[in-house]
Parts: sequence; structure tokens; C-alpha cells
Amino acid sequence: MINDMQAARETLQAEARTSTDMDALLYLYGVGGPEADAVVMDFIRRMSTARGKAYNAVIHGTAIRVAAEFDPDRDPGPFMDFLDMQPPSNRLIRAILRRSTATWDYPDTAPANSGWGYTRLRRLDPPPVERFTQRLAVPGSIIRVNAANALGDTADVAALSPLADALDDANPAVRSAGAAAVRRLRHAGAAAALHAHPAESQLIALLKDPKRAVRREAAQALVLLERAEAVRDALHDVDETDLQAFEGYLQGNVRTLQQTWAGDTTNV
Repeated sequence: MINDMQAARETLQAEARTSTDMDALLYLYGVGGPEADAVVMDFIRRMSTARGKAYNAVIHGTAIRVAAEFDPDRDPGPFMDFLDMQPPSNRLIRAILRRSTATWDYPDTAPANSGWGYTRLRRLDPPPVERFTQRLAVPGSIIRVNAANALGDTADVAALSPLADALDDANPAVRSAGAAAVRRLRHAGAAAALHAHPAESQLIALLKDPKRAVRREAAQALVLLERAEAVRDALHDVDETDLQAFEGYLQGNVRTLQQTWAGDTTNV
């Protein structure tokens, strides 16, 4: 366990990457301040040229996220060798990955990748909300699900407008992801911003969605966004299974969302 600045610095300066690197980055994230920022940025610069055992993509990406958390308005230039990822050069591998993940055409929208800086670095071109709004127009539902998740990770209530569209998507997985994303934005002040917003009425409408998973995601979001009354009003219109679930949400028994990155606290 890393519990002081010197230990964190020495860990990240080591030749080979180990599991302790994550502890060091999370310690620095928790401490914050100019010294922690300097250690993280020095590590990122070295990761940009590291190879073999000296390199780990997850650790590199996490370091970029920590830097973005420290200063969302910083120059993204030092991160672009990582964020501007290119597909594998091997055509067969590229084809297999495209079929299995549907993300190589949009690497910024892959679940792990988006949480490594794309969602928070405001000076990216295009910036986060605009970037993932564009992805919501992509035909592939996997990309749209990932884009909705990413919009929820932007910490920007401007994302509520494109998420209102996600809540009305033809694909239930996108609607569900949209509800979870709006819920996540409560940490950025979405409860107040939702007042009379299209996303508010869309969330309430989803309480009657044909898909149970969507109904439940919407109900949990509404409870956490200080709109429990809408869920109470729906109790007389739901079946016994949903009734029990909704009553549980009203009592605070909501599920924890998946973390967008190792230091994420917006999942509760």
C-alpha cells in the first residue's frame, strides 16, 4: 500500500511496471496538488516512449485520467500518442477485432479508453460532449451504448441534451445506458439541471418501457436524482416483480454502477 509521496514517486520511476503502480496513481489522485501532478506528468512522459516490461497500457491510461482529473483544461498534447490510437497493422487481427468489439473505427468510445481521458479533457478536438454526441448517431448499437456511458462520465450537464436522445433510442440497451448515464451526472449537478429538461420527461416515460431492465434503470436514476415521487406514482401501474424492485429503490437499495476507471466514485 502506497501512503506517502516519496513511495509513490519511487514506484512510478521503477524500470518495470507492477500492480503497485495503480496504488501509486490512486494515492496521488487522492492527495492532489502541484507535487502530485508533477509526478504523474513525469510518469506519462516516460510512458510515451516506454516499451516491453517498462510499459503497461492500463497504467498509462489511468495516469492520463488522473492528470485529466487534476486539470480538465490542460493541453492534451502530451497524451495524444496514447489517445490517438491506431488499429493493429495486421489486417486479419483488425478484421476480427472490428467484428468482435465494433470499436476500432471509434477507439475513443471503447469502454476502457473513454475513461482514460476522452471524457474529461475539455481541449480535445472535438471536446467530450460533442465527441460522444457524434457517436450517438453511429448505426452500431454497441458504439451508441458506449457513447451514452461516456457522456455520463463527462461531469458536464450539457451532456443531458444528447442523453435525452439516447433515452429515446430504438435499442433498449442504449436507453438503459442513457438512464445510467443521466444518473451518473447527478455528481455534476444533474438533479437541478434536469428541471423541465427533455431528459427528465424521457426518464419518467421509461418507467413504462417494454423492457424490464430499462424500467429499472430509469427508476433508480429518478430516485437518486431527487425524483422519487415519479417512481411512487408509477407503483400502481407495475407488476409484482417491478413493484418489489421499485419499493427497494425508494428505500435506497440501488445497484452500484460499473466504475469508469479505477478511481471512479460516480458509480454510487
